[in-house]
Amino acid sequence: VVCYVLFHVDVVFNFVFDNPLGRAFLELDGSMHEWQFRGGLDCLATPYGMIFAFFYPNMERALFAMDAAATVQERALYYAALFGTGLAVMVVWYTYVGSETDKFVYNWEHVYTSWIPLTAYIAMRNCSPTLRAYFLPGFAWIGKITLETYLLQFHLMLNSSNRDIINLLPSFPNLNFALVWAILIFCAYVCFRCTTFLSDALLPYKTSLADLRMRVMWTALFSAALLSVTFVFTYFLHWPPYYFFMLTFVLALALALPLLTYFQDTPPAADAPQNSPPSLSPSSSPPLRRQESKRQEV
Repeated sequence: VVCYVLFHVDVVFNFVFDNPLGRAFLELDGSMHEWQFRGGLDCLATPYGMIFAFFYPNMERALFAMDAAATVQERALYYAALFGTGLAVMVVWYTYVGSETDKFVYNWEHVYTSWIPLTAYIAMRNCSPTLRAYFLPGFAWIGKITLETYLLQFHLMLNSSNRDIINLLPSFPNLNFALVWAILIFCAYVCFRCTTFLSDALLPYKTSLADLRMRVMWTALFSAALLSVTFVFTYFLHWPPYYFFMLTFVLALALALPLLTYFQDTPPAADAPQNSPPSLSPSSSPPLRRQESKRQEV
């Protein structure tokens, strides 16, 4: 409800975003329309993802229970029912929503129904152990950086209010697309590695409550300092965006490196839990081990 009201009720949107601080960060060509449109288009994707993550252990248990059915015929019945239900939902959604040709009508329907084909595809894709065992490594790798590619595409790939891509090679459109896409993927992967490193350094899995409070406090102070500098240089001094990005990057490094060095040098707390909670999936490693493997990769 909060996500919907923020972007679709004009009075609330203007109060929260259409102010000096919001305009300094979010307005485009003197207008907040693009931010309201883009934010409102997928405003319900965030709560959907949270709900899906909350119920994921239950869905995992249900899949394991299907795999452990007594007979082959019973397992085949479960798999066929799950796949058929997902396929039927996908067909119905496409018939009444996905095939809509009016852009404005579809944009309105997309807000409320975008989660339906995603859930149907997930059900079809994971209905049996055989389907779960096969995947394309390239898509699996891209899937790790989808958040970064979604965020960076507005800064590194698109222009003209997101209607065209950046034109680095005007005479070679196909080569230009490949080059811009390669730059986007490279930067997204770098951001993914940085995010993994920062999450492990600032909010480690094994830590005491007092140490966690201190890390959250320093993270909040760092974010507040970064936002303050951003606001001053964009709203009061009217610096061009690329000047601001360079300044923000240098400031982030200057503040983050000593902070991360201090956090990494902090010894583990004595009252921290010694054992990580068990994973529901028998083939997956504990959360702590996954965090440590990420850190070793970095």
